[in-house]
Amino acid sequence: MQFWNSAQHLRSGVGDSQISESSRRTGYLRGTYGMLASFLGTAIAPTLCYLLWMTLAATPQYTSEFRAVVRAPQAATGFDLPQIMGLAAPAQSSQDAYAVIQYLKSQQAVSDLEASAQLRARYASTAIDRWSRLDDHASHAGLTRYWDDKLDAYFENTTGTIVVRVSAFQASDAQQLARASLHLSENLVNEISGRARADLVRYASQDLNAAGEKLRTLERRLLELRNQKGLIDPAAAAAANQQRELDVERNITETRAELRTKGAYLDSNSPIIQLLRSRMRSLEGELGEIEAESTAHGNNDRVLSAAMRQFEELQAEQAFAQKTYQNAAAALTAARSEQVRQQLYLDTIVAPTLPDEASSPRILRNSLLAFALLSGMWLIGFIGIRSIKIRF
Repeated sequence: MQFWNSAQHLRSGVGDSQISESSRRTGYLRGTYGMLASFLGTAIAPTLCYLLWMTLAATPQYTSEFRAVVRAPQAATGFDLPQIMGLAAPAQSSQDAYAVIQYLKSQQAVSDLEASAQLRARYASTAIDRWSRLDDHASHAGLTRYWDDKLDAYFENTTGTIVVRVSAFQASDAQQLARASLHLSENLVNEISGRARADLVRYASQDLNAAGEKLRTLERRLLELRNQKGLIDPAAAAAANQQRELDVERNITETRAELRTKGAYLDSNSPIIQLLRSRMRSLEGELGEIEAESTAHGNNDRVLSAAMRQFEELQAEQAFAQKTYQNAAAALTAARSEQVRQQLYLDTIVAPTLPDEASSPRILRNSLLAFALLSGMWLIGFIGIRSIKIRF
């Protein structure tokens, strides 16, 4: 009896073990199938759908490229007008190139392209698949964002070249939009150059007019002073007055000596002595008048020395104004020369091309990238779920 019970117990243990092993196998297969199903639904199926869409439904896109560089003639050495006037002359630089790139990405460029190349109509065509084409009711800001996605513009620092790539859903549209973009870029560069050159000439003309007006004002003041003082050349008048004073002093000395000599043997009432004394008084009076005119007689405005000082100040200002006027005239001449010579322009290196094959979609590359991205997302989710199950 005891042996029988032991045999029954042994058979019962073996049956339970077989059932547990079967359950584990079933659970493992169920988990494996669930994992494969989740991977299929998360990574493989969406990738296949994306692949089918790119193959059967996506409208191919074409890219046209042009390359250009902003150039200006080399500035001549010597008289550098922009530095004298404090202005930056147009020259080849990365700033001008970046200005072109920023313009092409702006709403103003979108408006100009809409007016000249029907930008909206080219991207809103019903021939384009609904996921890629522009919404018929897109705003101007939405059109700008859409254009920015189709435009690839950048500046190559190593070569100083502007590279612009325009994508469209027809090869001819891509080339025409690239040509329109190039034409608008040329207009922008010409406008920048023309504005800078016009500023050079305008500021030089303003300086010349101001210098001429100051010179004319000083000439009027000098003429008024000459009329007021009754002197044309105060320096010559002063020299003549000094010479006259010397002549009178010499005559006084000679007359005094003659009077002393003849007074020694002639009577004081002698006509000769009286004549010499009268001459002496006349010469002394003339000398007094001369000294009064040159130093401190009457009003200071009538004193010759004060008049000379006023004339000298005005003449110094006039000489400086004449020099300033000459410099301004030379600056204006140079500005007009710069206006002709310093023409900033956009030199096309590679004209807009007509693409002969689609640039996108790149089916194989995009499919692999989509599969890798979805697989990574699935793996992260799978690891997270397993960690939660193990913990709880």
